[in-house]
Amino acid sequence: MLHLSQNLICLNLLRYYLWFITLSTSIPTAAQVQKGQFHLGGEFQASTNLQQQFYINTSIQISAGLMTSPKWSIGLGLPIQYNGGNGYSNIVVPGIATFVRRYIDLKSNFFLIFHAELGSTFNFQAYRKSIDFSARFSPAINYFISPRFGVEASFAEVSHSFHSYNTNDSKLQWQNSKFWFYVRPRFSLRYYFLKKGGEAIALNY
Repeated sequence: MLHLSQNLICLNLLRYYLWFITLSTSIPTAAQVQKGQFHLGGEFQASTNLQQQFYINTSIQISAGLMTSPKWSIGLGLPIQYNGGNGYSNIVVPGIATFVRRYIDLKSNFFLIFHAELGSTFNFQAYRKSIDFSARFSPAINYFISPRFGVEASFAEVSHSFHSYNTNDSKLQWQNSKFWFYVRPRFSLRYYFLKKGGEAIALNY
């Protein structure tokens, strides 16, 4: 039942995501990416592990950024992780992140984006507390489906993480630091506020 309900939730999210993309593409206006332009984004990632017991890790991040030039942007993100599975309690972990992005124009409204991010998540419960610090780098392909909306997809990332765990009675304490290479899908949708003037990259509509 747990697997079925989680699959239904993912299917519903995908259905609404595709519906929103279809609606966005019906706006026929000129598109530009400009210096001084703001953008808002929502990011979704999910992974599972079925080797010993069912485990699911889901991450949703809301972010806001500023184009410092037509090729670079900086910003802040608010990630929320959901960790759950059979045999232990489900956990929701909030966090904060800062990022820098490099845009490379591939023409025909496609962009190659290199995303570098520093972030931290915090988990404080009645019996334990843990803090994670991480740095990750991931390439992504962005396609502007309309002048205001860009859809991104990334399937791999390199990251380094530091994890600190401590029970409130101090009976169990540990720390670790590792490099990771992940192959897992990450999708995002970003809204770019149109701005008159400034440096611009014209998109083909």
